Amino acid sequence: MKKILFPIAFLCLLSACSENQEKAEKIYNSALSRFEQGDYNLAKRDIDSIRNNYPKEFDVIRKSIRLMRKIEFQEQQRNFAYCDSMLTVYTNKSDSLKKQFQFQIDKEYDQIGRYVQKSLTLDRNLNHNYLRAEVFENGTLQLISVYNGTSPLNHNHIKVSLKDGSYAETEAIPYDGGRNYRFKDEGMYHERVTYNLKNDGGVTGFIADFKDQPINLLFIGDKKEATSLLPEQKKAIAQSVELSSYLQSMQNLIEERRLAEAKLNLLKKKEEELAKKESSEK
Repeated sequence: MKKILFPIAFLCLLSACSENQEKAEKIYNSALSRFEQGDYNLAKRDIDSIRNNYPKEFDVIRKSIRLMRKIEFQEQQRNFAYCDSMLTVYTNKSDSLKKQFQFQIDKEYDQIGRYVQKSLTLDRNLNHNYLRAEVFENGTLQLISVYNGTSPLNHNHIKVSLKDGSYAETEAIPYDGGRNYRFKDEGMYHERVTYNLKNDGGVTGFIADFKDQPINLLFIGDKKEATSLLPEQKKAIAQSVELSSYLQSMQNLIEERRLAEAKLNLLKKKEEELAKKESSEK
């Protein structure tokens, strides 16, 4: 009986192995078909299924690994092309919008330049109380409250509001003598406080969202001073937000394109190494 059972068990084992191979091959063919149709996510799901369910089907797994590299290569090529295309779109949009801005840089002190909407430049707002937006070349945006008056406010934050009572208010920014400074000149007090998107309390976005409505501006410190934002100032801040968005998107796309290019080079290198190995084994 033992002599009879062994061949039967061996045949059953061969049958099971053959069946597993057929199933694995079927899934591989499905992955290949989906790859050719551009359904990369479904193709990768099939490949993962082969690895998980048929870990001993080494020949099929080797083919599926090769296919996975082809999928990754196509994906990175697609990502690279997409980034290139969108960079062109955002470059055109930002270049068009930059015509409304003045580029400023002090090469002796600044490592990066900034864009200021022309209606917000200092020469157009001498001795005015207003908000100034600046967009750096990397897309970072900062908002500056500028007060000029015959008495000091020592203001350290601001509040903007609508007639219906809705408002946004910045955090209180400590005086540091650097970006935030105060001085007196010929009987006039000048104060400047700088905010970024982490501490502006949503003021910048509030102005951009409600640029078509009357907006009150309140300087808050030891005393308070109220004024209204002019239509051209609201428009300028909204355009600054838009330019900031374009420039930041471009920075992100440049980084994504760089990563896609690096992955493409790595996949090419792996494919070349595998081709050399297969050639040496023949």
